[in-house]
Amino acid sequence: MPGHGVETVLDDLPESIVVDEILVRLPARDIMRCRCVRQQQLCPVVRTYSGRLLAALDGLIIVSHGSMSVRTPSSPPVKFFICNPVTRECAPLGTPPSQHGFMHHIAGLYRHQPSGEYRVLWVSTPRYFDRADTAYTTFYYVVAVGSSDIRCIAEGSIAQTTPLETALCKGLPDSSGCPPVHHRGSLHWGLPGRSIVVFNTAAETFWLMGRLFQLYFHQLLEMDGTLALCSVSPEQMTVDVWVVQNYGAETTETWSFKHQINLSGVDDPIPRSWVMRFPRMVVLNNGELLIQFIRGCGPVLHCGIDGKFLGYVKSKDGQVIGLWITKHYLQESLIPLPLSREMREEDSATQGPPFFVGL
Repeated sequence: MPGHGVETVLDDLPESIVVDEILVRLPARDIMRCRCVRQQQLCPVVRTYSGRLLAALDGLIIVSHGSMSVRTPSSPPVKFFICNPVTRECAPLGTPPSQHGFMHHIAGLYRHQPSGEYRVLWVSTPRYFDRADTAYTTFYYVVAVGSSDIRCIAEGSIAQTTPLETALCKGLPDSSGCPPVHHRGSLHWGLPGRSIVVFNTAAETFWLMGRLFQLYFHQLLEMDGTLALCSVSPEQMTVDVWVVQNYGAETTETWSFKHQINLSGVDDPIPRSWVMRFPRMVVLNNGELLIQFIRGCGPVLHCGIDGKFLGYVKSKDGQVIGLWITKHYLQESLIPLPLSREMREEDSATQGPPFFVGL
């Protein structure tokens, strides 16, 4: 020990002790320092691969391996994995049952408070939409991380006529490009029209809440603990921010205007040919807003919590940099993968996918 002339050597300790008894008690900042002195604690890397980041929550991420865009009968199956990049754990993820003519995707990752489990919401929908097909049905499945048990919790059919059933029939978006907004223990998706689909993660039930009908290009966000709608004007010169006042009320929710962001004074006007129809917006530090108008990597606008334009996102040396905003919130965490005893006995957590490499 220090002060006694004896050198402390951690490399001789079993990894289970180093990780489960020592590293879990340290803050993330100190964990990062450990990587500088102990080769085994270096962070993993993700190789270039034909897959996507599908969901992220509490330091856990879900990724796919294999292309999901171009599929042929001879294509290898797409595999799904849940990983913790800090602890270097990775395990395969359970998927809905295969059905001929159906395709499935992940709509959201959430923590089920009554059980403490992390669960994945899957959507299974027919490959081709046919309004004349009265049997057309979209199915919703839930699977707990670390389990192979799949439960069907809801379905939406053309034959059903309620607004909620109609919305469920059309399906929820893929969380890869449109992750749900987590707010007050529920997942939220802003859909075309006047509806917001809400999924109560405790009861695992769906319901609809109304939104403002007059908004133009809008995006659903959580700002400073409040559910908000950000609407970009047709000429893309202003962004209006609205917040809900009586969330979860039995009557229709009330939306109130919060502030307007004026972009008319932004330097270096963006060429119209580069502008996306639906700008990407994410919340930073609870109330600040990042906005990206450019397709692909491009400059990102930074706005304060009061709606004031703060400038472009810049590098440390003050240069405007091109970025591609992701709507996923990534964080470091030492949360172990919640695997079943059977999966741990099979040592599934150490069997990483082909793109996951620990240095």
